[in-house]
Amino acid sequence: MRFPFPFALLLAAAITLILGYSGIVTFLGAHPFWAQSTSWIGAIAGAAVALVLLWFRVPRMLALGLAGVVLLAAGLAAYFGKAEFVASYAENGLAGRFWYIGWMVGLGALTSLIAVGVGRARGA
Repeated sequence: MRFPFPFALLLAAAITLILGYSGIVTFLGAHPFWAQSTSWIGAIAGAAVALVLLWFRVPRMLALGLAGVVLLAAGLAAYFGKAEFVASYAENGLAGRFWYIGWMVGLGALTSLIAVGVGRARGA
């Protein structure tokens, strides 16, 4: 089912925030202290990216592909950043940043992926 684009943006942001506040993001590997902030930042940034993709009339499949690639890359950055940060006993600050920013970018890509995936823009 395809929804009007403003509703799709709100739905995608709500799903991302629910993932952050329900503990699913923490269960998947985000730091418990930063899980909610990464979901807020990801929801807002992902909605903004989806709006930019709509504004420039990027084809739907290209936008989905870009969001999927960014989601995969951010997931890998968060996973390996966490592994290195934990292995260094919290001494490697760069790895901690990869872990944190990886989650922000990943949740933003998830938000834009959902918004573009379920959104119907300009009567399409």
